Amino acid sequence: MSSNPKSEDIIDRMNYILFEREKFRGNRENYYNPDNSFLNRVLDEKTGIPMSCLL
Repeated sequence: MSSNPKSEDIIDRMNYILFEREKFRGNRENYYNPDNSFLNRVLDEKTGIPMSCLL
């Protein structure tokens, strides 16, 4: 990656790390679970409201 990466490259890399490597995902089975909105719980469980997991 160059010293001045494009926005698209940064987003692609972040998506790879969060969703492919770390396996973050939206909680489609239990959407209304309050833990889906607490960042500490999302980081622990790697599950949250789908919108918070779409970077």
